Order: sequence, then C-alpha cells, then structure tokens
Amino acid sequence: MLTNTEKVDEPKIEEVPYKSSSKSADVVKFLTEEFQGGVEQAKALSEKMIDDESKPFEYKYQARKILQALNAKLKEFQSVDEHKQSPLLTLTNSLLSFKLGVNFFDCEEFHDAEKNLQHSLDLFEQLPHSLRDKHLNTLQDIYNHIGITHCNRGNHEKGMPYLQKASELYERLRGEERYQSEDALQSQDNAQWREMEEASTQRVSEGKTPLIIVGGFDKGRLEKNQTMTLFYLAQVHTKLGNNELAVQNCADTMQRQLSTGDYQLKDWSINCVNIAEYFIKNGHLAQAEYCLLSALAILPSEATLKKKLRATLQMQLARYYLERLTVGAAFFKEGRSMDKEKISKQFVEFTPLKGKVKEFTAIVESIKDFKSIEDAKTLFRLANTQFKRALEYFKLDGRVTEHVQMQQDVSKLYKQLSMLESEKERFIAMQERRVAILEPLLGELNPKAYEVMTIEMAVELADVYSAMFDVIYEDHQAKGTKPKQAEADVMNKHGENSIKQGKYAREIILKKEEKYDYAQAILNLTLSIARIYSKLYSRDERVMLGHLEQSFREYEWLEKFMKDFMVERKMTSLADLPQGMAEPFRMMKEMVELLPVKIGKLNAKLTLQGK
Repeated sequence: MLTNTEKVDEPKIEEVPYKSSSKSADVVKFLTEEFQGGVEQAKALSEKMIDDESKPFEYKYQARKILQALNAKLKEFQSVDEHKQSPLLTLTNSLLSFKLGVNFFDCEEFHDAEKNLQHSLDLFEQLPHSLRDKHLNTLQDIYNHIGITHCNRGNHEKGMPYLQKASELYERLRGEERYQSEDALQSQDNAQWREMEEASTQRVSEGKTPLIIVGGFDKGRLEKNQTMTLFYLAQVHTKLGNNELAVQNCADTMQRQLSTGDYQLKDWSINCVNIAEYFIKNGHLAQAEYCLLSALAILPSEATLKKKLRATLQMQLARYYLERLTVGAAFFKEGRSMDKEKISKQFVEFTPLKGKVKEFTAIVESIKDFKSIEDAKTLFRLANTQFKRALEYFKLDGRVTEHVQMQQDVSKLYKQLSMLESEKERFIAMQERRVAILEPLLGELNPKAYEVMTIEMAVELADVYSAMFDVIYEDHQAKGTKPKQAEADVMNKHGENSIKQGKYAREIILKKEEKYDYAQAILNLTLSIARIYSKLYSRDERVMLGHLEQSFREYEWLEKFMKDFMVERKMTSLADLPQGMAEPFRMMKEMVELLPVKIGKLNAKLTLQGK
C-alpha cells in the first residue's frame, strides 16, 4: 500500500447535507462561473504556443496567477463557519492544488510541484467515497504526477509507489461497471450538487464542456493515463536496474500507443530498436526480430517517405542478422546448441500489426542451430540485403560515420562466414573481399577528423592481412613443407601489409595524450607485428635473421612501453595489470628472453657457413 509520509493530519470530512442560504448560492455561482471560467482560461494559456523563446513559461506564469486568485477566493468561502467542513469546497481545494502542482511541474519547479500535488492528494483522501468517485480520473492523474515529480528529482524509489498506485487504480477501474457505463455513478443527494449537475448538463447541451467540479468518468483519459503510468514505470525500472520489468513496461506502453494511434512514428520505431537491443543482449532473438520488423511495418508504404528512418531500421535489422550469424557460427564451431527457451520467450505482440508482420511463431521456427555453412549463408544474405538498402541512403558523401560503420559490419559478415569455411582458397577470397571493402574507405578518411574510426579500420585491416598470412603459413607447417617462391611472395605480402596497418594504427595512438588508455591495443598490435616478423619466409637465412632481429626489436620496444605504462598507472606487479593483459605480457617477456637465443644460434650457424 502507498504510504503518504507528508500527509496532512486532518480529520476525515464527513458528508453532510448542505443548507440552502445566500452563502450556498454564492458557492454554486463561484463553482459554476468563476471557478469554471478561470480554470478554462488557465488551461488555454498553458497550452498556448510561446511567442518568445527566451520566455518559455510566460503563459504558464499567467495561468498560475489565475489559479492562485481562484485559490484565494476559495479560502474566503472556507473561512465562513458554514463551509469549513464542506466536502464540495475540499474537493475544489484538491482540484486547484492539483492544477497548481501541474503548473509548477510544467515550469520545472519540482519542489513546489511536489508540495501542491501532495496537498491535493491529502485533501482528496478526506473526501467521502460518493464524491471521490466522481473524480477517479483526477486521482489517477495525481498519483502519476506525484510519481513523475519524485522521479524527476532523482527519487525513483519514492516515486515508484505512486506510479504503482496509479496502475492499481487503473486495473480496479477497468474491471468495474463504471468502466463500461459512465451513468453508473449516482448523484450527490443535496441541493447544491443537483443544481450543478443540472447546470453541467445544460452546458453540454449547448456544446460547452461539462463543469469541472461535477467530474465524471472518461474511459479515454483512463487509458491514456495508464499509458503514461507504464511509460514512467519503464523509466523508473531502468534507473533501478530492473531491466526485464523496464522492457516489459516499455513494450506494454508501445502496444497501447499503437492500439490508440497516439504515438509519434519516429519515437515508436526507435523504441522498437531500443527494446530489440535488450532482447538481443539477453538471447530473446525472436522477440528482437519481431520488434524490428514491426518498426518497419508501420512506415508508409511509399519508399520515398521517411527515408532516413527507413534506412536506420534496415541498418538495425541487418545488425540483428549479423548478431545471429555471429552467435550461430560460434555455437556451430563449439558444437553447442542455442537456448530455445530464451529464443522463443515472448514479451509483447502488437495486435494492430497482425497480418503486416511475420507471425511470432514463424520467427521462432526460423531461428535454428546451424547444420552447415549453408545455414550461415542464409543469414549472411539477409543481413547483406538490408545493409545494401540502408547504404543507398547512408552514402559516404555526407553520412560518413554511418556509412563507414556499416561497411565495417559488412566486413564482419564475411569474417563470420569465413570462420566456417574449410577451404583455404575460399577463406582467403573472403578476406580479400574484406580488404576490398575497407582499404579504399581508409584511404578516404581524414585521420584527424575521424581518428578513432581510422584506428579501428587500420586494426581490422591488420587483422585481415594477418589471417591470410596465417592460413598459408599454418597450411605449410601442418604439411611439413616450404612454400614455393610465388606462394611465399603472396604470404609475405600479406604479412607485410598486416605489419604496415598495425604500425599505422599504433602511430596514431602513440600521438595521443591518453595513449596509455590504449595500452591493451598497443600490446596486441605489437605482439602481432613481432610475431609476423618472426615468421616471414625467405630461402636466404641471412634475410630470415634480419626478420628475427626486427621481431626482437618490436618485443624490446613493447617491454619498455609496458614498463612506462605500469609506472604511469602505479602498478608494481603482474597482478596489477587489467584483465586480459597479463597473459600477453607474460608472452612478451618470454619472447624477450627466448628470441635472442634463437638469433644467436642462427647467427653462429651463418658465421660457421661463412655467410
């Protein structure tokens, strides 16, 4: 249950009959004319478009003055003994406090917003049920706004119970008779109330809005408020780390928005992308695909409309297929199976899109463990098709970041597919395709303007060339043969290109003030450079000796860099190194000790041979 720690300590107001008097007539006149007109005027001002961007709250401040003037007039009535315990004026006070609270909230004055909203709730809870039931929509509003105000002030734990209370109220109301019929509410049995109800009915017959004080039950408002409740509950659960609840609330919000048509196309689509990312991260692949397909399904059928949004969604769908290819390839190589329970778990179905989006069950059935490379190729084609479509919009000229990142993703497609390829020639052909994608792009990039991207691409190219070098080298190692000169030239060329790209990336990093933040990258790059130098092939052993000496110089340089890094970071032992650096560091130390012995032996051999 919700606990109001700041609740006003006043006795519960009993419902009492009103006595007819001139003062009572004044109250009715105030509520039906001055109060009604003032609130309507304040509402119109609050919704008015601003004229001066430097005064964003000008009209809201004017609205506030009207509400405060009404509040002052109300207090005059409440100062009269006859009205001190009047439930009707207590209700009016609650409604005014609520509207002032919302005004302060809209003007980003959250402390005063919370104060007024809490006062409104405290007064509301003193009302007799027969009167309170006239304004249950407002009670839902009050709970929502108090919860949201606490959250905007960073008090998510304090705001959560109010939002939950709003949701509980919704669940109760939607199942009751009043949800089906607004006529279920009974009239207050007193002359003042009947008079106001009659006046409200008359206003409606004249095409005017009903009297605010009379209230009523609005099903549309109930549903809209619940959508807001779920939306903010999603935010609060995110802040509190309740990710599954957050994504469920977000999905429910989106379902409601879609059902009512009350949403912005771009916002709804991007929310699909956001929750799809959560589903992918947690292995709920079918739900992720369903959300991405749903985002595409609500776009206009004309391809020339919403081009950027469409391309963005195509890019995200392509990345989803890339992720499936990556996971599927890894599981296939390791002989593991995917978790079908996780894959098939359903969080939401957007019923208005039924028939426009692939059925959830069909998506589940399409997600299977790889039985061969052909299964991987199917996902490759799906991803590649979407990337091609997105790249038609995200061109290099004007959309550099998105274009380059997508081309890197296409390169990853070939990388994942090549992991399953057993034929050396096909493997190399896929790596060469990656080079054809990445190398021209790297040449187009300005390393000063796109420093990080340049480093990433150079590192990836170094890795691609290294992969081609290694597959040829290891093939001959496994067979116990030496490459023919032509093949040795090709292998060495790959190795030299890998060294070139690795050194290029390292050079850029070393010029950065924060170079030690990239120590892991420097360590990995230099170990690869040194390793390839030591394996470059030549029939001339004197040339081989030169390669080994160059390899040793790389290890020596790396040893000094790592010593400087540890001093700069105040590390005294291997145990202080960040995770993932200790093992490569040990490997480097080992090579610094062993390589001179190997160089010495080869040098001695060549000396004896007179070479």
